[in-house]
Amino acid sequence: MRRNDGLYRLIKSLNRSEKRFFKIWSARHVIGGQNKYISLFDAIDKQRVYNEDAILKKFAGEKFVRRLSVAKAYLYDLILRSMNAYHAQNSVAAELRELLGNIQFLTEKGIHDQALKLVFKARKQAEQHELISFLPEIFRLHKRILEVQQYRDQSEQDLRRLLEEGNDIFQQLSSVNQHWWLFARLYRHAGKLGVARQAGVAPDAPNVPREVMAHPLLQEDAPLPTSYEAQLLRLRTLSTYYFLTRDLPNCYDHSKQLTDLLESRPEMLQQEPVIYVSAVNNLLNMTFLLSKDHERAHYLSMLRQMMNDKALEKNDSLQLRLFQAYFYHQMNQHIHEHTYLQGIATVRAMQEQLDNWGDRIDPSGESMLCFYGFSLAFIGEDHPYAYKLLQRLLAIPRAKLRQDIYLFAHLLEPLAAYELKQPETLQNALLNCYRFLYKKGAGSGFALEDTFLSFIKKLSKNTFAQPEEAWQYLQTEFSNIQNNPQEARAFAYFNFPVWLAAKRSGQSMSDLLAANP
Repeated sequence: MRRNDGLYRLIKSLNRSEKRFFKIWSARHVIGGQNKYISLFDAIDKQRVYNEDAILKKFAGEKFVRRLSVAKAYLYDLILRSMNAYHAQNSVAAELRELLGNIQFLTEKGIHDQALKLVFKARKQAEQHELISFLPEIFRLHKRILEVQQYRDQSEQDLRRLLEEGNDIFQQLSSVNQHWWLFARLYRHAGKLGVARQAGVAPDAPNVPREVMAHPLLQEDAPLPTSYEAQLLRLRTLSTYYFLTRDLPNCYDHSKQLTDLLESRPEMLQQEPVIYVSAVNNLLNMTFLLSKDHERAHYLSMLRQMMNDKALEKNDSLQLRLFQAYFYHQMNQHIHEHTYLQGIATVRAMQEQLDNWGDRIDPSGESMLCFYGFSLAFIGEDHPYAYKLLQRLLAIPRAKLRQDIYLFAHLLEPLAAYELKQPETLQNALLNCYRFLYKKGAGSGFALEDTFLSFIKKLSKNTFAQPEEAWQYLQTEFSNIQNNPQEARAFAYFNFPVWLAAKRSGQSMSDLLAANP
């Protein structure tokens, strides 16, 4: 039984319209035996979890089941071919690929005048939609046709102009590639480490944000890129850098510029709506942190409208990103407004959709939703539900999680277990936390880590004669951490001092947070 079977995941990713199109298309394009592939398709589609033994049993006696791996590979390819046909009508890139094929065919047939007409049409579409990666091939075909015609109708000036236009294209491609490298390097770094400590775990680790920001292309006096794609990448890089370094005003400014640039080109926005959702998501983070409540409400409303837009419902990748962004900010808003009971209802609605998405959601996105869901449930004192969400997060393989989220999930496990008032559960949670911190090594990260490691050691040695001594120890250590601006960032993930104050005073976290926003 393999949950992540490739064919199963592909079939489950299709929406109702795509599944219907596949069945019609395959009936027309597969000569003989199409019914067995549709039957195999339907059988896999009905499974909640992929079970190959059940498939073998269902089709026992069928010839294709003797070589099921071959049949599955063929079905996989068949689905992809049908989806190419299905989505070609709505894709400029697909239309360009078809045009290039037609140009190639007409050129081989010697119908050069018609081929040239298509060359100019393809170039106009590629330039209009900023699909500059198609232009080198369009220029290659153009020059090939001119060569076959022995350049009869071309002047020296015509050829020089074509040369200069080709050079300009390659300069634009080079600019896009360099800006992509800067963005990819910074984004990978952020996705791996998170926000709280970006200088690197080891003292001699490279400071990726600083190295990226020092690049000549990102200097204030550097000329702005001419292509739309490079402009997008530049703004995405700068907004990410300022977010990581917690320069919130600059991050807001560049996030706003990015969103405005996307909105200024609606024809381009249709090609990459996922980038727009990502930009709005980042801008919402800034409006929250800078208390721009009116703007936050506006952009949250835009996400909700996109989620309900019938024209966008077939784009699963976009819908998944909208789901993650919308619920993330909804939960964040409940935390900000101290509406924890309403927030828990939002968390449960989020979890229901999360379960429906299954393994199509990326682990990093799932972990962030679980983390914020945990925070709401924990502060709202639904401790069993909070513990359940935290365990779901910890079950995700470590290699697929941001290091900061994985760390704080381990630090929070003993707190969540303590609130359950189950001694055995607490003992296991303390042991899990201790093992994690011990393997990680003291002094390798936050001072908060060292505090927890020392605290658990003292508990195991019965150093604290009374519970009040344990709380006093933590309060002293937390005060030291709060006085260090670099280390105090850790409390943005979870307000440990307020939790401790609640334990010492007998009040709830929600009341203390509402009283001291």
